[in-house]
Amino acid sequence: MKKFIKNFIVLLLFWGNSTVTQAFQATVNRTEIPQGETFLLTLETDNDKSKQTPDLSVLDKDFKVYSVANAFQSSYVNGVTTHSRQWQIVLMPKREGKIEIPAIKYGDEVSDPIQLNVVSSSLAKQIEKGNNIPEFAVDAEIDNKNPFVQQQIIYTYKLYDSGGLYGDAPSILDDGSNDWIVKGLGEPIINRRVINGKTLREIEFKYALFPQKSGKLKTPEIIFKGYYVTENTRNKEAFERVFNQGFVNMDFYGMFATRNPVTLKADPIIVDVKPVPETSNKSWWLPASKVSLTAEWNDKNPVFRVGEAIGISVYLKAVGVIENQLPDIKFNEIDGVKQYPEKPVTMGSKNNDNIISIKKFSNVFIPEKPGKIIIPELSVSWYNVKSRQLEKAILPAQTITVLPASGSSDINKTEEEIAEPEETLSPQPIPAKEKEVQNETKEEKILPIGILLLLTFILGVIVSWFFFGRNKEKNLTVKDYIKEVEASALSGNIKDLRNVLLEWARSVYNQSRINNLDEIKKYDVSSAFQEQLNIISKVLYSDQKEKFNAKEFIRIFREEQKHQKKQAANKLPLPKLYK
Repeated sequence: MKKFIKNFIVLLLFWGNSTVTQAFQATVNRTEIPQGETFLLTLETDNDKSKQTPDLSVLDKDFKVYSVANAFQSSYVNGVTTHSRQWQIVLMPKREGKIEIPAIKYGDEVSDPIQLNVVSSSLAKQIEKGNNIPEFAVDAEIDNKNPFVQQQIIYTYKLYDSGGLYGDAPSILDDGSNDWIVKGLGEPIINRRVINGKTLREIEFKYALFPQKSGKLKTPEIIFKGYYVTENTRNKEAFERVFNQGFVNMDFYGMFATRNPVTLKADPIIVDVKPVPETSNKSWWLPASKVSLTAEWNDKNPVFRVGEAIGISVYLKAVGVIENQLPDIKFNEIDGVKQYPEKPVTMGSKNNDNIISIKKFSNVFIPEKPGKIIIPELSVSWYNVKSRQLEKAILPAQTITVLPASGSSDINKTEEEIAEPEETLSPQPIPAKEKEVQNETKEEKILPIGILLLLTFILGVIVSWFFFGRNKEKNLTVKDYIKEVEASALSGNIKDLRNVLLEWARSVYNQSRINNLDEIKKYDVSSAFQEQLNIISKVLYSDQKEKFNAKEFIRIFREEQKHQKKQAANKLPLPKLYK
């Protein structure tokens, strides 16, 4: 009997203690949480203290608080009124491993602590450990852990989704170290994979990374911030009870959906970056997989004459570097030739998991005396990251023959002497149908020449338009251009005159690709007008302004209008029936 009474008292004490501890209670919807996912902490009390709230500051150390919602309920049963309150807190762990939700105070009550296990969001780690595959996971890899300074490495960031993950592309966190330059490599690639019997959506993002200093570096932190949606069944059921399911066929359930944040960061990868090798001979450091130098004249078959301008474009193309890594090219002085180099223009593109950069150097040659001249070789030193050797891209020296100026007495003899074309300058032209850049293993491809020329043309139009301040929105007629040509001539602004003449020619001949004065000569223009175009070219690239006579130019230009009208009339299929 005494033993029974003793056990009964112990039971009462346990029941009483249990009742007290349950007055303020903390629960979670799961205790194993992948890093980057949120979970729900619920706090409940039957002893509502309406002017007090739980002390959530103890959560800040190990958790990020996303949201806090609370609900109040009052009930009256058998003459007794009870009040209860509930808090729902969405949390995300800040680190992996064993983490404890500490005891939370509510007035003079305290909840029990809860133990959590935060596992890695890396799919590879979970598979290696034989754990269950998480709903959402991430992994990353690079193609080279021992690059040189400024050498391109490819970083692949993979998201895995078992269903229902939403969000934008990952973002790159800037830690302020300036250790890396990061370039995206196009749109993501989406695949379906079955891993351990579970179907996952694999979303692959690729980046080109360029380390800016030597030593051991961590790859940049790339982070995905998204969400998945769950239904708030509690509110949904209340809604259905109130309306007696009258709206069941209408899509009102979305009103009760909850967005659950997901933040996925891949583990950093340690990269051992090597310094610039001594074999570089302290030349411009250009680590690339392929580099080339090509050139083309503005005219397909240029004829060099004393005093006439001939333009050339030289293209430096490199695979695996960004635009600002490309060096400048200096055109060497040539005896008897004036040169007018223009500011280089750079452009970049992405192709087959590579960054391709191009730098265009334009120059104008004006020979000052007839005879043979040599345009010196151009070269760029670069480091081949595949062969690990220093190499040179070379544009060979070329010999050209300069004819005397137009109207010279011995012009015919000189032309006969150079009739054979083997001495004429023919720099390595860009192939008419250039293939995509390829290395020796056919992993890289060069841009088609059509795209390159189109980019060059568009860029040239934009630069020219900006430089000369023309306004395309004017929609000028041929008559308007004629007025502007004469106004520019009278003003003495030769550059503006050249630009307006090009617009006039494009309108008259209906050819949008007339880009220099020499191209106007290809059309049926009078010899006097051709001579005026030559004078403008000479003045444009020299200080001899007195050679240009505005009144004489306008007179010949007006004669050219009559010449054009006569040519147009001669092309009519039948004579006009009426004058």
